[in-house]
Amino acid sequence: MSEIVTRGLRTGAALTAATMCTMMAASTLKRGSPWASMNAMATAVGLGGRRASDRFDPVVTPAGVAVLAGGLLAWGIGYEKALDATGKRSGPLTGALSALGGFLFDELILPDRLMKNFRDKMGVLGTLSKYVALGVASAAAPR
Repeated sequence: MSEIVTRGLRTGAALTAATMCTMMAASTLKRGSPWASMNAMATAVGLGGRRASDRFDPVVTPAGVAVLAGGLLAWGIGYEKALDATGKRSGPLTGALSALGGFLFDELILPDRLMKNFRDKMGVLGTLSKYVALGVASAAAPR
């Protein structure tokens, strides 16, 4: 089990890096600030109010980074566990399924204000890019 957790944390770190960079780039293009997307992420746990700020906030922004990183580290462990259980290797199909799962999780589980804030802070294309980054990083995860 510890081998899966180790692989999962490594995969989760790659997912975090790819997704966070994509989100920050998207919010920089859309709102002129990389922090807007991290502040939007914090709204998932009720921080930052209903409309996330574009500027760095010493409480909200790090919380958004932590929520994103924690979620994607857990996602990486789950992804590696699923690969192990099915005997599959990372690849385009598993990456696409990971991206679809991330999208469905956000749409069906997380608060509606999160998706509204994502679209507001990153745009529709930037929001979709977040899932593409998740899928590509999942597909590229070393086994």
